Amino acid sequence: RNVELSVRDTGIGIGESDLPKLFERFHRVEGARARTHEGSGIGLALVSELSRLHGGNVDVTSTVGKGTTFTVTIPFGTAHLPPERVNAERAGVSTATSARAFVAEALRWAGPEGVVDDAPPLSRRPVHSARIILADDNADMRDYVRRLLHERYAVETYGDGQAALEAARRNPPDLVVTDVMMPLLDGFGLLRGLRSSPKTELVPVIMLSARAGEEARVEGLEAGADDYLVKPFSARELLARVQTHLQLAKLRATAERERRKLGELLEQAPVAIAVLEGPELRYTVANEAFCELSGRSDFIGKTSSDAFPELRDHEAVASLERAYREQRAIRATEMRIPVVRAGRTRDAFFDYVAQPIIDDGASAGIIVVAIEVTEQVQARQRVEALRAAAENASRAKDEFLSTLSHELRTPLNAIVGWSALLRGANVPSDRIPSALETIERNARVQARLIDDLLDLSRIEQGKLVLSVGPVEMVRIVEAAIDAVRPACDAKGVRLQPVLDSHATIVGDPDRLQQVVWNLLSNSMKFTPRGGRIQITLHREQSYVELNVRDTGEGIDPAFLPHVFDRFRQGDPSISRKIGGLGLGLAIVRSLVELHGGTVVADSDGKGKGASFTVRLPTAPIRSDAAKSQNVEDASFPQGMTFECPSGLEGLRILVVDDEPETRELLRFVLEQCKSNVSTAANVPEALEALRTGDFQVLISDIGMPDEDGYSLLRRLRSRPSDEGGTIPALALTAYARVEDRTLALRAGFDMHMTKPIDPAELIAIVDRLVARAHV
Repeated sequence: RNVELSVRDTGIGIGESDLPKLFERFHRVEGARARTHEGSGIGLALVSELSRLHGGNVDVTSTVGKGTTFTVTIPFGTAHLPPERVNAERAGVSTATSARAFVAEALRWAGPEGVVDDAPPLSRRPVHSARIILADDNADMRDYVRRLLHERYAVETYGDGQAALEAARRNPPDLVVTDVMMPLLDGFGLLRGLRSSPKTELVPVIMLSARAGEEARVEGLEAGADDYLVKPFSARELLARVQTHLQLAKLRATAERERRKLGELLEQAPVAIAVLEGPELRYTVANEAFCELSGRSDFIGKTSSDAFPELRDHEAVASLERAYREQRAIRATEMRIPVVRAGRTRDAFFDYVAQPIIDDGASAGIIVVAIEVTEQVQARQRVEALRAAAENASRAKDEFLSTLSHELRTPLNAIVGWSALLRGANVPSDRIPSALETIERNARVQARLIDDLLDLSRIEQGKLVLSVGPVEMVRIVEAAIDAVRPACDAKGVRLQPVLDSHATIVGDPDRLQQVVWNLLSNSMKFTPRGGRIQITLHREQSYVELNVRDTGEGIDPAFLPHVFDRFRQGDPSISRKIGGLGLGLAIVRSLVELHGGTVVADSDGKGKGASFTVRLPTAPIRSDAAKSQNVEDASFPQGMTFECPSGLEGLRILVVDDEPETRELLRFVLEQCKSNVSTAANVPEALEALRTGDFQVLISDIGMPDEDGYSLLRRLRSRPSDEGGTIPALALTAYARVEDRTLALRAGFDMHMTKPIDPAELIAIVDRLVARAHV
């Protein structure tokens, strides 16, 4: 079963040749008459991708001149979607555009074709020095360029190339400024039309386009354009180029007559211009801008090779000679040319045109117009570098997601498999304890992976809070050693602790134990059977230094600088076999730095073991309380056994959770302490039970369909006490962020506990709730 959305129009339609490419990124149908904005060509590609992500597809049918129909088909339900995407939190905010922009655009469609004069009247009308035709189908860009030029020139604006060409043929302008992408006739078609007519073949043409890069510029210049300006551009640059090309047009028409005034005119130009005459191409005129651009002013009367010896064999000099010899304009874009300024040589990039001066059919010299584009080139290179970095990040993300899927599914395989065997009574009684241990162990592996991801997220967002106090590091290290010793014994790896320091530091004992445990676990994973791990702890001046050295796989020297990077792992064959997300060492570095310390890694190479050294500043005080501190970490569970406090016997408890398995687990644990447990599957059932029953403790899940646990507590706290309004409440949820705990407390919960549960911890928290209620 599917849901189908169809959008049909009676527009201009789409040709058969464009239909297969319609959903490709950046593809646009050229010559479409109805287009008022160029667009980016990614809208339909985004529709296709979003449909695919929802398990659906999008189809299109079209007839030219009759309209187009788009059909999106998406299956019902969520069974076809990855579980992690269902009911996922939405982190972004809407970027929807208001309707005003679309209405404004639609109103423009109703305007007459031909001359478009939709800008407000200007306050004054100067005496215009030249007449310019501006062709651009984008109304906003057309209005913007018109406003820039209108103060100096008489500007006629047109919404397509065909109308502009017809106007130019009726009355040739002094200059044409045209966009590349336009309906009916694009910029290149307009350029060909102008050059094919004797009346307009000499009219200078400046092309405007969002297509950047050397290839696009060369294409425009080789097609016969006098200049090519990439959007976005500055107003000053556009005005400068327009003024320059208008002046050059005058120079070409009156070159011989105005030779004596040439130098004065060139000095007024805002771009670098020079004149080279004779077969040897000697500099005769150069404006100040050219002198500044070239870094010198002593080249008048010299040839290019004599004036600039560093360019003797350069392509730029060769192109000047070719323009003179072939009697045609030579254009270069982003030419790299060494420039000497203030005694220093550096590479700069230039766009330039070498225009031949023709006298009675023979070359008399050339005019060079140059613009430095070093900043634009460097900016593009930075963008390309950022793009490459983004692509690398995307590949890293894909690799991480693949690894995450593998690491989460691997323990699930053991959990699901053994659970099915136990449920089917296919496991001999002597294997049941082993099977249960396997299920528990793999469940804790998954919990550790999730904790690592949450820790890294908190650290990167600056939301990790340390509970600091005086701590004896030797107790921290001993607790971590006790936690990993069973795994080391099972693998046959020897632990060799040398702990000779009893220095006190100021820190968070849980997080410090996490640091030590991660380092020991990392060494244990990469150390083969029969290997050893040496742990040393000693004080060095104002620092406590911990060193963990193993005889394991070692680290490639090329990978050492990246060993603490997140999601980075060394040899993929070894890392995949051992497992993990590559987060442990990244978390170690972050936690150590939060404590004002440092951590470094060292290795003599692959197969030669590795060493990790942590240095933490010692505390300025020494406390007897710190010596007797009992360091425990809930991250290292000690088993499923627990003691039942007397306060839980006969306690009336209501458990609310939409998952039947979770309800039964909680019921079983609490009934072991002889509590009277009732359950509810949703908020309405819970409210009814609380209204009719007399409960002493409420344990509720947060994420439930229709109404969640927050809603339950808000509604409950608004009730009188005899209907459960003041009952002690515990939030039991898989939402484990700091802000999730804050939301739970604000909603009215008294305490917050994160899944998966440790039965002993659950019993202790419920007992604490009861004790608090009696105070």
